[in-house]
Amino acid sequence: MKKPIGLILTDTHLDGENVKEQKAIFEQAIEAAHSAGLSEVWHMGDIFESRKSQSLTTLNAFAEILDIFK
Repeated sequence: MKKPIGLILTDTHLDGENVKEQKAIFEQAIEAAHSAGLSEVWHMGDIFESRKSQSLTTLNAFAEILDIFK
Protein backbone atom coordinates (compact mmCIF):
# COMPACT_ATOMS: atom_id res chain seq x y z
CA MET A 1 0.00 0.00 0.00
CA LYS A 2 1.35 3.42 -0.96
CA LYS A 3 1.70 6.11 1.68
CA PRO A 4 0.72 9.70 0.81
CA ILE A 5 3.58 12.18 0.75
CA GLY A 6 1.66 15.45 1.09
CA LEU A 7 -1.62 17.29 1.23
CA ILE A 8 -2.79 19.34 -1.77
CA LEU A 9 -4.91 22.50 -1.69
CA THR A 10 -6.20 24.52 -4.61
CA ASP A 11 -8.53 27.40 -5.43
CA THR A 12 -8.60 29.07 -2.03
CA HIS A 13 -9.19 32.54 -3.56
CA LEU A 14 -7.91 34.82 -0.79
CA ASP A 15 -9.20 38.39 -0.81
CA GLY A 16 -9.74 41.14 1.76
CA GLU A 17 -13.23 39.85 2.56
CA ASN A 18 -12.43 36.23 3.50
CA VAL A 19 -9.21 36.44 5.50
CA LYS A 20 -10.60 34.77 8.64
CA GLU A 21 -12.02 31.86 6.66
CA GLN A 22 -8.82 31.44 4.66
CA LYS A 23 -6.66 31.31 7.76
CA ALA A 24 -8.97 28.63 9.16
CA ILE A 25 -8.68 26.60 5.94
CA PHE A 26 -4.88 26.66 6.04
CA GLU A 27 -4.80 25.85 9.76
CA GLN A 28 -7.09 22.86 9.11
CA ALA A 29 -4.87 21.73 6.23
CA ILE A 30 -1.79 21.84 8.44
CA GLU A 31 -3.61 19.96 11.20
CA ALA A 32 -4.80 17.31 8.73
CA ALA A 33 -1.29 16.90 7.34
CA HIS A 34 0.20 16.51 10.81
CA SER A 35 -2.53 14.02 11.80
CA ALA A 36 -1.69 11.95 8.73
CA GLY A 37 2.04 12.09 9.47
CA LEU A 38 2.72 14.34 6.47
CA SER A 39 5.25 17.15 6.42
CA GLU A 40 4.27 18.67 3.07
CA VAL A 41 1.31 20.88 2.09
CA TRP A 42 1.15 22.10 -1.52
CA HIS A 43 -1.05 24.82 -2.98
CA MET A 44 -1.68 24.16 -6.66
CA GLY A 45 -3.06 27.52 -7.75
CA ASP A 46 -5.62 30.29 -7.51
CA ILE A 47 -4.49 31.41 -4.09
CA PHE A 48 -5.80 34.94 -4.78
CA GLU A 49 -9.28 35.89 -5.95
CA SER A 50 -8.02 38.22 -8.68
CA ARG A 51 -5.15 38.27 -11.15
CA LYS A 52 -4.87 42.02 -10.66
CA SER A 53 -2.56 43.53 -8.08
CA GLN A 54 -3.56 42.64 -4.54
CA SER A 55 -4.60 45.07 -1.82
CA LEU A 56 -2.35 45.64 1.17
CA THR A 57 -4.94 43.86 3.34
CA THR A 58 -4.76 40.77 1.13
CA LEU A 59 -0.95 40.80 1.00
CA ASN A 60 -0.69 41.17 4.78
CA ALA A 61 -3.15 38.30 5.23
CA PHE A 62 -1.07 36.16 2.85
CA ALA A 63 2.06 36.95 4.89
CA GLU A 64 0.22 35.86 8.04
CA ILE A 65 -0.84 32.63 6.32
CA LEU A 66 2.75 31.94 5.31
CA ASP A 67 3.77 32.48 8.93
CA ILE A 68 1.29 29.77 9.96
CA PHE A 69 3.36 27.31 7.93
CA LYS A 70 6.55 28.17 9.80
